[in-house]
Amino acid sequence: MKWRSGVKLVPVPSHSNNDFRITKAALDRTFTETEKSGIKVRAILVTSPSNPVGNTLDTTCLLLLLKFSSEKKLHIICDEVYAGSAFADPAFVSIAELLDSQNYDASRVHIVYGLSKDLGLAGFRVGVLYTWNKQVLSSAAGMTRFCSISSQTQCLLSTLLLDKQFVQDYIAENRRRLGERRKWVASLLEKAGIFCAKSNGGLFVWMDMRRYLVSDDPEGEVILWKKLLYEGRLNLTAGACCHCIEPGWFRLCFSSSSDDTLTVAFERLKSLFL
Repeated sequence: MKWRSGVKLVPVPSHSNNDFRITKAALDRTFTETEKSGIKVRAILVTSPSNPVGNTLDTTCLLLLLKFSSEKKLHIICDEVYAGSAFADPAFVSIAELLDSQNYDASRVHIVYGLSKDLGLAGFRVGVLYTWNKQVLSSAAGMTRFCSISSQTQCLLSTLLLDKQFVQDYIAENRRRLGERRKWVASLLEKAGIFCAKSNGGLFVWMDMRRYLVSDDPEGEVILWKKLLYEGRLNLTAGACCHCIEPGWFRLCFSSSSDDTLTVAFERLKSLFL
């Protein structure tokens, strides 16, 4: 995102004590500190369900973001790429569903989506921009000239998506399987003495491995990551890569690996720490 646009991304911190939820206090503090540093804040970027935690932004949180962005004259870019991969309550709510309440300015809200997660079509490189802003839409239309989708891909996807019954059945079955796999993975991790943050969507679990840190700081997390990689042969995403301010959290993707592969992975975890 930064290389092409030159935009500076400023993380809004979240904490495990409230399941990594967005808070008004964190938004206010980050906005004030960023403006004081001389950086003009122009937009809020969020993902729902979130990555790496896997929790959906509920109606209360979305209304908080809409109100905050309205007060500060900011745009909201909501990445809903995991929308069809929410497998448990609370149900996924799109920010588009809330725009009519209290007359929020729809021209400042932009939704992005893609087929890589819910439909498993990452290699097709197909994305979607849903916006009410004519200027943004016009600019995006101009840029697509340089990243157009091939005619063959468009034809195949049109045929696929027009089969509404298939898409509905596919999404429903995918949600069911993700939910079952998530429960199974969480239970295996628990047997290894590792617990996960609450989640109801996405393709991953957010593992709490703070008890295994040699020191409660970024260096301690790096040491643990190297132990997992070089001794356990397990390549997990460290929390620092996701701007987590609490060292010791790791992301494990469970959706694409077989049961046998994950079973071996958990045996390696147990051999490292038990």
